[in-house]
Amino acid sequence: MRTVVAIWRILRVIGMVAQGLWLIAFAMPRTDAAGWHAIMQRWAVKLLRCLGVTVRVSGEPQPGAVLMVANHVSWLDIPALHASSPRTRFVSKSVIAHWPLLGRLARAGGTLFIERERKRDALRVVHEVAAALKNHDAVAVFPEGTTGAGHEVLPFHANLLQAAITTGTLIQPIVLLSALYRSGSSSATCINLNGRRQTYAPNSTFNIGAEYRFRFGDKDKIIPRLNFGHVGNQWATLFENASLGDRLGDRNILNAQLAWQHGSYTITGYATNLTDQHYAGALNSGLYFAGPPRQYGVKLLKIF
Repeated sequence: MRTVVAIWRILRVIGMVAQGLWLIAFAMPRTDAAGWHAIMQRWAVKLLRCLGVTVRVSGEPQPGAVLMVANHVSWLDIPALHASSPRTRFVSKSVIAHWPLLGRLARAGGTLFIERERKRDALRVVHEVAAALKNHDAVAVFPEGTTGAGHEVLPFHANLLQAAITTGTLIQPIVLLSALYRSGSSSATCINLNGRRQTYAPNSTFNIGAEYRFRFGDKDKIIPRLNFGHVGNQWATLFENASLGDRLGDRNILNAQLAWQHGSYTITGYATNLTDQHYAGALNSGLYFAGPPRQYGVKLLKIF
């Protein structure tokens, strides 16, 4: 039943994307700013409804020029904010502008794009945000630069806040929370059959990665990367019987890749689990599920 619901929601989302593109092509050129904001708000609400998401808002968006500073929970943050403040423009990474279909939707919403790889590009975007604020627009930024659970604030990349300081614009803090992160057990442990607490996951995990970028001319880069991950041992059942295989051993996985970037093309050769470690990744109903063996591959990326 869940699979049927998921497929139905995916089809509805595809339909909403198609509707959005139709609105951009035919409604946007014939509508003023206020009318287009109302259209975007209705579209965002319908998109969230297709995904079974209900938005609850506490407080009111500030009128006039305002820089909204929000935490980042998921990609749903953008339609959620559009559903409550449809005139809001966003600052997003530049790669989204080149995504098929979604890039056009983002541009139609007045998104300002920043190239994160170029530190100097932040200054250009600060000037664009400042110009938008002087035009009495509402601009939203996610200064954490990544998604989180929403329970605590991650370190800020505060460059874009300079636009509000320069223009003397009000900053409105926004807190985004998802009910998904508040559901489930209130504790990270359960009680095993011996009455002791048992964690749901390994007691220790860590991941270390390193890469270096060799530049050749203006368009070419060679990027080698190594990644090492450790997952500690853990009990897989409430019985905690090691003789019956209830304990999954720790594993150490080494991955490597070598990428060549040429303009909008990237060719990457990769290898996973280089040591070809054999391990059980999960145990369910007495069946062991092995982790993936050593694998090699090549992938091609083209940014449009």
